[in-house]
Amino acid sequence: MCRGTVSWTAKDWNPHDYVPWDEGRNFAAMGGIDWDPEQSRLSEVAKVAMITNLLTEDNLPSYHRTIAENFSMDGAWGTWVGRWTAEENRHAIAMRDYLVVTRSVDPVALDSDRMVHMTKGVHMPVGYGGVLDQVVYVTFQELATRISHRTTGKVCDDPIADRLLARIAADENLHMIFYRNITAAAFDLAPDQVIDLHTGHSTRWSGSLDARRQLPRAPAGRGRAARAPEPPSDPPADTRPGAGR
Repeated sequence: MCRGTVSWTAKDWNPHDYVPWDEGRNFAAMGGIDWDPEQSRLSEVAKVAMITNLLTEDNLPSYHRTIAENFSMDGAWGTWVGRWTAEENRHAIAMRDYLVVTRSVDPVALDSDRMVHMTKGVHMPVGYGGVLDQVVYVTFQELATRISHRTTGKVCDDPIADRLLARIAADENLHMIFYRNITAAAFDLAPDQVIDLHTGHSTRWSGSLDARRQLPRAPAGRGRAARAPEPPSDPPADTRPGAGR
């Protein structure tokens, strides 16, 4: 519920309803043919964006651990952490199914990247922690993730991908509204502390975005998925220390 009179309600959805299963076929291990770059209909920019967004979603175990530590698993916060995690898990399921079924990227390279990314996990800045710090950060993060998914959907130039990512972005928007409202209430209770945290996180986000603009474009090698560049670290703009997503 937003502050004021506007009510926002989540609409339930299922990942399988957003994947074009009739485009699927077996890979070599089951008598079909393995992935080839010519099979993809996505541009190199769209591949990098989709892979980056999916790897961000894949790191859900780290995000769950972080928000559970900062929010606790007791009472209402525990219910929220569990529900948020369940909602976020759908995002990676749907995105990976879409990419594999449509052969948009190399599935072997994609899973290799997932293993590396999840093994490395999320590492928070020194001094980060506590309910208020977490809430202020994820307010920024949820908004950034919403924008990233929505923009990627447009770049894909595929109505199926655009519909899928718009659905995911709608989840992220509701998560952002939830955290934004808590942050707004916190301003009433501890304005100086919230201002300090708000300024610190906004500065980190700006620094991460500036660093990303200086990164070289990822090369598109034959037989490999277009690889997302290694993200900057403090905190990475595409890794999530706990929020919905």
